[in-house]
Amino acid sequence: MVQDKKRSFTIQSSEIGFQGGEYKSDAPGKAAKKAAKRIFKLIATDEEYKKFASKDKIKFLLREKTRDSDKKTYYYETEVKNLKEPKIIMVKAPNSANADKNGMVQYTVTKEIIVSTCTPDLP
Repeated sequence: MVQDKKRSFTIQSSEIGFQGGEYKSDAPGKAAKKAAKRIFKLIATDEEYKKFASKDKIKFLLREKTRDSDKKTYYYETEVKNLKEPKIIMVKAPNSANADKNGMVQYTVTKEIIVSTCTPDLP
């Protein structure tokens, strides 16, 4: 039997006050990118977090919660940067109304989420 190598992480605390979520990945950095995407989505869509839209950078604490792990914590800082040149990406989505004959949908990406490790100074 092949063992699943995905590890599970959650946001323990953040500068915007959000906690929770489950982010599965084989490395903490990849899970942090998913968590950062969630934080910025909350800021863009949830009335409770819109007041943080003017912040340039947001710090958060990611804690591993995989069974039998050391439950280690990781500190990250994230920001959204506008790309100088928009990127065009193709995504497989055969059930989409916008899909071409090969089942691909074209998207234009204008922003990038940057995640980096930082010092532990969260509340």
